Amino acid sequence: MEALRHSSEWSFQVEWVKRSAEGLEKLDGVEAILVDLYLPDSRGLVTFDSFFRAAPRIPILVLIDPPDEATARRAVQCGARAYLFKTRLDAHLLPKALGSIIERSVYSEALFAAPRRRQLPDAASPA
Repeated sequence: MEALRHSSEWSFQVEWVKRSAEGLEKLDGVEAILVDLYLPDSRGLVTFDSFFRAAPRIPILVLIDPPDEATARRAVQCGARAYLFKTRLDAHLLPKALGSIIERSVYSEALFAAPRRRQLPDAASPA
């Protein structure tokens, strides 16, 4: 949490929760989800699935222990943007990875919206 709060490259407002249920209640206005897949009230892919179903457009960065890497890879196959090992987090890697998935999500949304805007009829043109 301190690595995100004191990042020199990115500005993060961190909302820290200890349970999946708490996190699911606080998704309004969230730009990214950083989630440990093994929480007291949810474990493994069930944790990822609950967040992804609740907020499919919010990018998710998964935190995992190295022995559970297969679970993290499966989460990425199911829609997570990336995963990091909890044992290898530092003040440089975590903000960079989280900032990157947020940035990619913004670009992706803009690219998705651009073709739709072009397809809308022009209000000034005759019908």
